[in-house]
Amino acid sequence: MLGLAAPFLNKLRFTDNQLSIFEAWEDRSSYRCGKIFRVLNPTEMLCSIGIKNGQKNVLLLGNSHADSVKVPFAEALNKKNLSTYFYVKNNPLQSEETNAEFISNNVSQFDIETVVVHYSKSFYLKEENRRQLAHFIDLMRNQSVDILFISPVPTYEYHVPKLLYQKTIDPRTKIRRQSIQEYLDLNDEFFTMIRKLDISSRNIFYPHEHLCVDDDCLLSIFGNPVYFDNSHLTISGANILSPIFNKIASEAVKVRINQ
Repeated sequence: MLGLAAPFLNKLRFTDNQLSIFEAWEDRSSYRCGKIFRVLNPTEMLCSIGIKNGQKNVLLLGNSHADSVKVPFAEALNKKNLSTYFYVKNNPLQSEETNAEFISNNVSQFDIETVVVHYSKSFYLKEENRRQLAHFIDLMRNQSVDILFISPVPTYEYHVPKLLYQKTIDPRTKIRRQSIQEYLDLNDEFFTMIRKLDISSRNIFYPHEHLCVDDDCLLSIFGNPVYFDNSHLTISGANILSPIFNKIASEAVKVRINQ
C-alpha cells in the first residue's frame, strides 16, 4: 500500500513547478543507440534512429550533445521520409578507431548523402579534433556529400535543474543566464574554424537563435528545464530546435532532387 501511495505523497510534498523540474532527469532518450541494439548488434558501429530505408540517408555526427537532440532530429527527418544514422560510440572523430577516414568509409558504405555535424563547445577547443574535422570535410567534398553544421548550444558552469530547484526553495537564489554575446565569445573556436574552412552560411544552423530570447538564453520552457545537467538539452529543450531540424530535412531532400 505504501508503494502505491508514494506518488501521491510526493505530489503533496512538492509543488507542480518542482515536480516539473524533477522530470528533467527523465526527459531524455536512451543513450546513443540504446542497450538492446548494442546487445543484439555488438559489432555494429552505426544504428538508425527512427525510420529505416528512407528515400535518403543522413548521418548525425557528434558527441553527447548530438545524442541529446537525436530523437527530435530524427522525428523531423522521418516526416520527409529520411533515415537518420548515428554512431554507437560517443567519440566519432576523437579516436583512431573512428577517425576521418573510417567515418568517410562508413558514409560510402551506408550510402549517406548528407552529414550533420553537432558537437559541444569543448570539442572545438582541441586542435586534433579540429584537424580531424577539417580532414573529414575535405573527404566529404571529394565524395560530393553535403555537410551541414549545428553550432554548439549554450552551456553553463552550474547544474541547471538543481539551481532551478534551489530557487523554488530560496527565491533569493541568483541564476545567471548566458547572453548572446557571451555565447558568441565562448564559442569563438567554432566560429573561427568555420570561417577558416570557408563553410557556406547556408550550411550552418544556430541553436542560440532559438534558445536565446531577448538576449538571455533559456533555462526552462513552460516550467520544464531546457537542460538535464549543465550543458545537455532535455527532449523539451531539443524540441525548441525543431525549426532547425525541419530546415535540415528540407535541405537534405533538395540535395537528393538536385543530384
